[in-house]
Order: sequence, then structure tokens, then C-alpha cells
Amino acid sequence: MVRWISFIILTAVVLMGCQTGNPFQRGGGPDSFSDNYVPPPRGLAMSTEQRFSDIPLPVGLREDPERSFVYESSGLSIGRMVYRTNRASTGELAQFFMEECPAGDWRLDKLIESARGKELLFFKPGRRLVIEIADRGIIQGREVTITVTPDER
Repeated sequence: MVRWISFIILTAVVLMGCQTGNPFQRGGGPDSFSDNYVPPPRGLAMSTEQRFSDIPLPVGLREDPERSFVYESSGLSIGRMVYRTNRASTGELAQFFMEECPAGDWRLDKLIESARGKELLFFKPGRRLVIEIADRGIIQGREVTITVTPDER
């Protein structure tokens, strides 16, 4: 028993010595007012490839063309686009859409979180946008389904 306690204490001391930097040292970190400090990039970057001009997409989504359908005419825009990504978590993707969709005049109405993932419901005059984000595991990554329909409110 004494050997195990000694081993645990020795391991803890070694691991503490492996930490980079001193957490009690002042200056030089992100809390200092150094002119050289550059904050880390926020969130996901926006892609230049969008199916609808008012619906943002993050960089790194791959469309599944066999499961996607888009129809646009002068007075009607409907579609269901299915994307996959391994680059972002469900939380990062949901945060991206919550931050970027208002720029396209979308108003977030509901955010539903479940064990399956997240669902965001947006509205704008005459249109409805549903974004479903599902985690399919390490190999398949995240699946993002974007559905745009007319809204009869």
C-alpha cells in the first residue's frame, strides 16, 4: 500500500513539473496588455460556396448530392441540403449558425438539444429554415441537414 501511495505522489510531482509555464507567474499571457497578443480565432470560418445566398455555410462541409434537392425560381426557394464534416463538433456548428444566420435576416425561434444532436429553427418573412446537426460518431462525423421551405405565418 505504501508503494502505491509513493508511486501516486511521485507521478503527481513529475506531471506537475511537465506543465508549461507557471500558472502563478504574471505577465506574458492573454490577460496581459501586451501589444503582441493576438487573440485566438473565433469559431468556424464562413465558406464562399453557398446554395442560397442568405444561408451561411461553414468551411469544411461536404455536400451529399444524392440526398440533397434545391429548387429556386423568382418567387420560390425550397431545398433540403445534406452535408457531412469531421472538422467541427455539434456545438461549434450550432454556434456558427446562431451567429451567422442573423446576417441573412434569419431570426432564431427555437434551439432543441437532444441525445441525437441539435435542431435550430429560424424564420424570416415568408420563409422557414430548419438546421439539424447530428453526431454520427468518430468515423462518420457530423451530419448537417438544412431545410428551407415557405412559411405561411
